[in-house]
Amino acid sequence: MLTERLEIRPTIPADRDVFVQLFCDEEFMVFAGSLTEAAARTRFDHMLAMLDRYPFAKQTIIERSTGQIIGYTGVDETDFEGERRLEFGWRLVPQARGRGYATEAASALLDLADQTSDVEILAFVDPRNAASQSVAKKMGFAFSRQGTIDDYIDNVYVRGLGTRPTAHPQPGELTIALASADDIDDLANLRASWVHQSETTADLAFQTSFRSWFETESNHRQFWISRVDGQPAGMVNVLVFDRMPSPTAEPGRWGYLGNMYVQPSLRNQSLGFQLLNAVTEWADEQELVRLVLNPSERSIPFYTRHGFTDRSGLLTRRRPGAS
Repeated sequence: MLTERLEIRPTIPADRDVFVQLFCDEEFMVFAGSLTEAAARTRFDHMLAMLDRYPFAKQTIIERSTGQIIGYTGVDETDFEGERRLEFGWRLVPQARGRGYATEAASALLDLADQTSDVEILAFVDPRNAASQSVAKKMGFAFSRQGTIDDYIDNVYVRGLGTRPTAHPQPGELTIALASADDIDDLANLRASWVHQSETTADLAFQTSFRSWFETESNHRQFWISRVDGQPAGMVNVLVFDRMPSPTAEPGRWGYLGNMYVQPSLRNQSLGFQLLNAVTEWADEQELVRLVLNPSERSIPFYTRHGFTDRSGLLTRRRPGAS
């Protein structure tokens, strides 16, 4: 099929060398990771096999003005949350990005899919990939939740094909704000819910203790609270440290991120991602040189997807007898 600037056609064996090279290229495979040559050849064979099952399986995208292969778009089969599903994707060479090619090619193929199928398809987008999130929305995908795919946390989008309606989840109105003294009781309740692993209300003694701690800590710790339809949904805070002055360097500050929590009933709806995004935006505005944290094993993929990296060399000493 032809669009104004592109040709989208079924992938053929003659495309093998081009795609094997692309699959091994880190820039082409950004957010996913490049493959070995053997894995790249296997992936290409899989692309060809899928075309026998679906007329809108991954197709080759060619720039008409140059005749060059610039990427692919289409569906593939994937296992997600215990079910076999169809995932729609797209990927372009770096020099073809930012020109509307992804939307142009994918929309053309989705028109074919709408004529030949009525199933629900998914799209997985890295939370850091703002460009692809925009493309997904332009093609009629609706954000559903966050999910774990191959040990990574991605934003999950859904779209109905043909006559099947696209589900539009309604998680409620989300607000994220810097917390103040007016939010102390709600923060205390979130802390109590975290400890008890269920939504609960803190007793008066704990609220009093928490209030005293908050009033002391708020001098050097920044707090955030998220709400859904006005009700407390999550929290996080950053303890700010001023670096010791140096005669050879400009003064600076860094932050320790802690107490990130989202109510269990509201997880997998991107609340945690948006809460962390508010923190990192604030940290950049405040020109903090770095943010550090001590994550649980389970949460490491979540933070690494948001730009945090592992820095070894941290030593810890515990007081004898302390738990």
